Amino acid sequence: MDKSLEKGKSDPNLLIMKHSLFLSLVWVVLALLPHEVTAVELSLNNNAESFMLTSDTADYLGLLCAVHNHTREERLNWYRGIQPLDLRSGKNLNSSQVCISPLTPTDNGVTFTCLLESNTTMKVSVILNIKFPPILSGESSVTVEEEKSTQLTCGIQANPQAEMSWQKNGSTVIMEKSRYQQYLTSDTFQLTISKAQKSDAGTYTCVAVSSMGNQRRDFQLVVEDKKDAIPIEAISAAAVVGALTLLFGVFARRDKIFKKCMKKRDETSL
Repeated sequence: MDKSLEKGKSDPNLLIMKHSLFLSLVWVVLALLPHEVTAVELSLNNNAESFMLTSDTADYLGLLCAVHNHTREERLNWYRGIQPLDLRSGKNLNSSQVCISPLTPTDNGVTFTCLLESNTTMKVSVILNIKFPPILSGESSVTVEEEKSTQLTCGIQANPQAEMSWQKNGSTVIMEKSRYQQYLTSDTFQLTISKAQKSDAGTYTCVAVSSMGNQRRDFQLVVEDKKDAIPIEAISAAAVVGALTLLFGVFARRDKIFKKCMKKRDETSL
């Protein structure tokens, strides 16, 4: 066997060079092949996907956002709806917490979003489902003329939605199809009274019943006497007739009026 070949196989430096070249080729091949890399992940209260969080107004609520599998410092940003939250400097690196206290009905349905500043497509959101007892509002006194129609409007906020009803002087209002009608939307409960009568006057109560509590609000309905209708057409016709009569009178006496004016003018000139 050739001694130069044997020497080449046994030369440590040559072997190291071959090994290094082999590793370099392996790294190049691996770089060109599809491969999986552990990606940065984001979680909000240990949830990697957006979710709904239920609470009530008696609670304190904390939201913790954290970055996982990061190889560098990652800055986090918060949004309440579409409005950015102003966080203290240094309190939003790799993990960040938002505290909401006290919770109020205005927080119900609000979305809080945590996202990476370096990649805003990476984000997690939470929708708040805040439960609270009914809150009622509306004009406490309503006046209507007899034979006219009127409405009592009770504003309502509640979560969960409350069961609504109307009472009059402490008794449930019987819905008469031709006279009484009630309408319920997500934020109003309305009682319509057609052709109000004196007997309709009294205290009406908007009643809300919910698993979070019950609420009542009184509305005072005053029915005034029917006012005499003003005959607008007759008054207008009389005014027209009067104006025409006056014009005809002036026209008929135009010669006398003219002569008197001329006479006064002549006397004045003298």
